[in-house]
Amino acid sequence: MDPSLYKDFKTSRGYAYHYLYSPAKDGKPTLLFMHGFPSTSYSWNKQVAFFANLGYGVIAPDLLGYGETDKPTDRSQYRMKLMVQDLLEILDDEKVARVIAVAHDWGAVLSSRLANYYQHDERLVGFAFFAISYFLPVPDWSTTGFIKDTAQFHDEDTEVHGYFAFFVEEDAARTIEEHAESFFSLLYAGDEKIFQKNFCPIGKLKEWLLSDKMTTTAPWFTAEEKKLHTEPVIAGGFTTPLCWYKQMNDTIFEEAAILGIPKENYYIQKPVFFAAGLKDVVLPPKMSNSSFEYCPNMTTVEVDPDHFLINSAPDECNKALLAWVETLTA
Repeated sequence: MDPSLYKDFKTSRGYAYHYLYSPAKDGKPTLLFMHGFPSTSYSWNKQVAFFANLGYGVIAPDLLGYGETDKPTDRSQYRMKLMVQDLLEILDDEKVARVIAVAHDWGAVLSSRLANYYQHDERLVGFAFFAISYFLPVPDWSTTGFIKDTAQFHDEDTEVHGYFAFFVEEDAARTIEEHAESFFSLLYAGDEKIFQKNFCPIGKLKEWLLSDKMTTTAPWFTAEEKKLHTEPVIAGGFTTPLCWYKQMNDTIFEEAAILGIPKENYYIQKPVFFAAGLKDVVLPPKMSNSSFEYCPNMTTVEVDPDHFLINSAPDECNKALLAWVETLTA
């Protein structure tokens, strides 16, 4: 992505965000891209180029804790409502009139809270989710309960999200940093069965890392892509990216109870798009079905690849997203 398009903005709570901004042309809306773990704004490079070339505005920030955006180590600073407000301040500063929120992975949780709190903001036209669909507020969240409840979505009825238990350990960041090559090898594994066996069950990811195991990565994850995807994350370390998981494990994640999301705001009345990866073993399409009733105006598509579908099948994802975006602007 063109470095000259990047800007910096300091929010009212004092955090500097680094983000790419390309203004919209001919009255088209702006797409706000929110990345997941462990990524930066670069993860959207294929989407940014595609939509900017069509005249759409694009804003792609390094989210809090990532890339060249500030990295507070106090995990209470990663409350969803606080980070949503950060993004709205960027939109205010750029004077963006119409916005379509587009999110992947953890960005989808952030975008869900954007919808819960601010979907009545006239600037927000619609919400698009990749891999993770709309994520309902969970006042009684627990990591242990989540791991247990989602085991049913695994073919062998074992843990799908056992890695959560590792990510909230105090030494998780240091362990990943000391075995980064092993970590990224498994995260972007070319064989989803290897990923499923060694990333998902409780204890397996840590075991993999401490043994410095390696596997063949996905075809899209070339040497050049590896450099661009992983070097900014490695340079910043994993302490702050893991704050996203650790705040979820704290009582401060109880957004609905603490920060007040009215029950009626659990429903997203504006248009919603969801693209699921058919080979996504962490978030299989059927896992998202329970959220559909809360999105009465939803469009769903399925693509063949795994969790990182925006990288492994960018053309298919872009085409599907564009078709939906055009229905909002017709």
